[in-house]
Amino acid sequence: MPKFTQSDFQIQQLGQARHPSPLRELREAANATQLKRNFAGDSMLHVPAVYWDLCRTNVMVMERVYGVPIGDVARLRELGTDMRRLSENGVSIFFTQVFHHNFFHADMHPGNIFVLADDPRQPRYAAVDFGIVGTLDARDQRYLAE
Repeated sequence: MPKFTQSDFQIQQLGQARHPSPLRELREAANATQLKRNFAGDSMLHVPAVYWDLCRTNVMVMERVYGVPIGDVARLRELGTDMRRLSENGVSIFFTQVFHHNFFHADMHPGNIFVLADDPRQPRYAAVDFGIVGTLDARDQRYLAE
C-alpha cells in the first residue's frame, strides 16, 4: 500500500440527506473497482484505485486524480491537447461501457471528468464519483444504437 501524507487527501462532507444509505461509500467503491477492472489494459480511461484497507461503511479512500477539468477547454488547448483524439476517445469510452461491458458511469458531468494531458497527443480521461452507475437491457441498448 502506498504511503500517504496529509496533502494527499481532500476531505469532503458527504450529503447524508441525499444519500442516507450507510453502505453508500462501499457501493461506490465497488462500482469504481468494477469500472477499473472493465478498463484494465485500456489507456483511454483512468479509474482511480480504491484503497479497500482504508474504506469503511461511511468512508471511501481512493487514489487522488491530478488532471485538467474537462470543462477547462482553454487550459487543454494551452497544453496542446489533441482535441479530436480526446473527442474520439470519449465516444469510444461511452460505447465500450454501454455496449461491451453493459456497466456505465451514469453521472458523467464536467465535475466528474478530468483529462490527464501529460502526453497531449494521447490525452486520457479520468473519471471520479462512482455513486451512480447503470446497465441497459437488450431492448434499451438496441434503441440507443438505432
